Amino acid sequence: MKSKLVKFSNPEESNQESQPLSCGAYGCGLLGTISAGTNGESKFYCRFHYGLKPHKNDQVTARIHQNSQLLDLFDMCTSPDRFFKGNNKTTFFELADTKVSQGLFDMGLQELHIPKNLLKTRKNIMAELDKRTFVIDEDGMPMPKAMDVGNHYLDKINYKGTNVGFDK
Repeated sequence: MKSKLVKFSNPEESNQESQPLSCGAYGCGLLGTISAGTNGESKFYCRFHYGLKPHKNDQVTARIHQNSQLLDLFDMCTSPDRFFKGNNKTTFFELADTKVSQGLFDMGLQELHIPKNLLKTRKNIMAELDKRTFVIDEDGMPMPKAMDVGNHYLDKINYKGTNVGFDK
């Protein structure tokens, strides 16, 4: 019996094109990690641009660029080994912690720093970036949606909270 599986050994034989790594919003520059499609043909967006109406993209992109120093500190918390090299006296974690602490102090955001805990500091920085970057829509809703999307659709599937006209 002959197999119907196709094996691609080099990129020239493959019909798939690689996705660009950057966000699909013009001028953003962040990594595009979220897509609405599952077939690989849809654009990928960063967490700030995903789900936005197109007329909001430029405003969000400007806010991202205005907060680039905070994004750099976030990156230092995420992967300190890319930014610092440790030595016999200090590790790259300690060097990153010191640099992030000083950067946040210089920005007047020292309350975001959790000493010797880059993960919690990173979480605090991302919360601050969310406040500074997401655009408030006309009806007061932050964009992209702040609702719990998974539970929202689960409730719709289970017919909770809606009157669908069934008799009990």
